[in-house]
Amino acid sequence: MTGTTPRAHGDRVFQETLSMPDLPTIADTFKNAGYEAYGVGKLHVHPQRDRIGFDDVILDEEGRQIYGIDLNRKTLDRLDHQGAKGVSTDCGDFAEALDAVLLLVVNARQVEAILFESGLAKKLPTGIPIMVSSTISSDDAKEIDSRLREFGLAMLDAPVSGGAVKASQGEITVMASGPESTFEKLRPVLDAIAKKVYKISSEIGSGSTAKTIHQLLAGVHIAAEAEAMAVKANIPLDLMYEVITNAAGNSWMFEDRMKHVVEGDYSPKSMVDIFVKDLGLVVDTAKSLKLPSPFQVQL
Repeated sequence: MTGTTPRAHGDRVFQETLSMPDLPTIADTFKNAGYEAYGVGKLHVHPQRDRIGFDDVILDEEGRQIYGIDLNRKTLDRLDHQGAKGVSTDCGDFAEALDAVLLLVVNARQVEAILFESGLAKKLPTGIPIMVSSTISSDDAKEIDSRLREFGLAMLDAPVSGGAVKASQGEITVMASGPESTFEKLRPVLDAIAKKVYKISSEIGSGSTAKTIHQLLAGVHIAAEAEAMAVKANIPLDLMYEVITNAAGNSWMFEDRMKHVVEGDYSPKSMVDIFVKDLGLVVDTAKSLKLPSPFQVQL
């Protein structure tokens, strides 16, 4: 879905991001998707951080204008220096200029703080689509949607997968649910950031359920691969890795995560807190459905 062109009248995109060094920039993502990117700066799209920050990107015939809002003053100073149209610590300052909102923060609590406690929801123009890409529970997604509808705002329940590498290439996977009209309003954005967009259903919460199922498998794979490689006996680690990646026991998670182990690369690629949080969502979802989840209980 990459390589598309913005609509002729221009699309304004409000992007909730989290700053983290040496990760793909918004400029990288949209540039690789065929968009012109002017003065985008170095704010990074990454959810694994305990600080909320974001920037507003306006796509139009003349290029890109950016309004930056972050809790970190250094981030704002950097974005301002790199040509942002405006910066602020108040996420409502530029609300009236926006055509869409993208949220990618750690959890439902942060989503609610941004939309409701900050007053952003009541400042946005009626009908603005809001794409919530945080990994949250189905119940939280429904609650947030219900509150947004009180302000005349439409939500797309759209968690993502793919990590920093795929994000930099505009090739993340989006598993989304919501009204068809909201999908269509966000289509230029989805085309820019994703290689695969799965329309799970029209019901808010289904996208989050799909991500929860995904996280169940991801968690089991990580735990199983660590246990498996620990019992390799006298087989060289690199040889065992090559055998598995060329046999039926392989998985994307094994191939990606164990590669770092084999290479002795223990630099952090993600946060354990996020892993634990997501597995907690899995257990809670299983309990609500009265389904056993023995693997996750063990984890």
